[in-house]
Amino acid sequence: MYKVKENTNSLMVLQTIAQSIKTLLGCNKSIKCFIDENDETAVKFLLTPLDFLQNVNILHPAIHVIAESCNKHCKEYGTCSTTLLVIAGLLAKETECLNKQGIPIHVITKLFDEALAICIKKCEQVAINLSSMSSWSILAESHENESNLSPEESDENNLYVTRIINMQDKNDFSIFLKGTYDKIATMSETDSKIYTILSYLGQKLSRGDYSLTRLAIDALWKQYQNSSTNDLSTCRFYLATIDTIEILGPPVAESTLISGIVINCTSEAYSLCGKLNKKKLNIILLNGDITFQFRHIGYEDKYKEVTYITADQLSMERRTEQDRWLKNIADILHKNDIGLLAVKGYVDQRIVDLCHSNDIVLLSALSYNQLKALSLATGNVILTYIPDFNEVQIGLTVTVQQWVCGWNSKKTINKRTNKAVVSYHVLIQCEAPKTTLQMAVIHGSSRASLKSATQRFKSCLNRIYNVLHFGRCLPGGGYTELLCSEYLKIQKKFIPPSKTMIIDHKVIANGMDDDNKSVNNIWSYELSLYRSIVWTAFINVLDDYVATILLNDECGNKFETLNLVHQFKKQCIDISKTKNFLYSWPVLDDFTGKTAAWKQAVHIVKILAHSDYVIITDVK
Repeated sequence: MYKVKENTNSLMVLQTIAQSIKTLLGCNKSIKCFIDENDETAVKFLLTPLDFLQNVNILHPAIHVIAESCNKHCKEYGTCSTTLLVIAGLLAKETECLNKQGIPIHVITKLFDEALAICIKKCEQVAINLSSMSSWSILAESHENESNLSPEESDENNLYVTRIINMQDKNDFSIFLKGTYDKIATMSETDSKIYTILSYLGQKLSRGDYSLTRLAIDALWKQYQNSSTNDLSTCRFYLATIDTIEILGPPVAESTLISGIVINCTSEAYSLCGKLNKKKLNIILLNGDITFQFRHIGYEDKYKEVTYITADQLSMERRTEQDRWLKNIADILHKNDIGLLAVKGYVDQRIVDLCHSNDIVLLSALSYNQLKALSLATGNVILTYIPDFNEVQIGLTVTVQQWVCGWNSKKTINKRTNKAVVSYHVLIQCEAPKTTLQMAVIHGSSRASLKSATQRFKSCLNRIYNVLHFGRCLPGGGYTELLCSEYLKIQKKFIPPSKTMIIDHKVIANGMDDDNKSVNNIWSYELSLYRSIVWTAFINVLDDYVATILLNDECGNKFETLNLVHQFKKQCIDISKTKNFLYSWPVLDDFTGKTAAWKQAVHIVKILAHSDYVIITDVK
């Protein structure tokens, strides 16, 4: 638990969080280890800022704003959450320093907005726009020219980039290139060109995770092949149909991509899949429970107790509400010839017995992402109540079969009994799917490495997807931040001195005036008076951000990294004069994710700074 002192302001909480997750920034693949002070055996490995925020216990209202902002960003973009919190923490530190110098909070936040707008405008100018085919052609030519260079030769071209890329495992890079050439050798000329471009983007966005990047590229390539377009920039991709499964045992480099979706199931369902191997089955997707108590009491007033008189025996038979509910579900399954029931929640034991006796595969405790993937691929509607199902909602059929990962690690350890248990999995596939179902089988030698590999695969997949979907990327490795830093310095020189402004000093002394024009003059005077100081603070944030990346990459102490930052700024000027230097830059960043992270960071600081200004926080 992080204990916060009384009267600690919100900006200090943000700085504490940013300081704690700074080591996650960059290409060094670091993780954080949490140990419970009451139980040293209770260890948690945290790999993302969202993991950190979900496990840390900070008793301060600011944590809710920070966690909600980070969570929203992760859901929308799936990447750059570390950038978001580190930038926000550095901005919070500068905001406190500026406020102690006497600069009003509302002026600081307004000038931060101005500096941010200038930086984003500069990013738009240097961004690589992939919306036109001419850009794709330049990318392909650039990739072909670079493919002849070994990793060592490409690193020697730029000392700074060598440290940023952190290409420690050059074997993975060789496997990446070999996999690209092997794929291209079997393709047509058009397909080979597009696959080359996709591999180029993956290589530049990989952050050194070449084996996991290969999975992401192959997954998106398969979706492109099943699409109706011949243009990669206009192809519509679905990340929801790409799921992951973690297998303990082989190294991460052995991770593979398979068609279909793998789901854990019971031994009864597993044995039934062997019986129904590759038989076409109608499927029901249910986002809820199948129990009588799950909103079925009084549901459409259908299940009241009723007495029936049979003609054969002329005797009375009493059926309870639950009996009628069970019969209604049995009729639905039989009438629509349902062969597979996929349920997110809990299933009543009588339904389990009913499905087993009628050769219906029942998969329960599924994630909503798995239901969504099946829905997109088959066209079946996700329902909440099973009595709502009818034949109109039956989409494409699926097939199920027993799935074996091919590794002895399918036997996992039960934490409670410490005994090995067999994990049952089934593979669901869809013939001629609307959207391709895919499963990335992530391998790892430990639980921590498994989780890390899965997170890195998803980050890489999201980065490539964002670049393809929004059509823009940025030169990475800190180049963009330093470019914006230098651009802000140049803009500062053209700021007119505040003393040259025409202003009514009497209005300033009174502080109030009915003349809106005079009030606007006061506002303009304040902004002009402090603009240079606040923009300098924003420049320091960008420089410190790059210095943090270098420091994490073991480039020496903080003083040495700041000197390296200044050297690289001079180097950027020379590199930018080269033709098509952006396309040949060795590291790329997701334009949309990065700029959104910057905006969200400024937004968090603005909310917390103004709340501290208005409300004195007091934690008890």
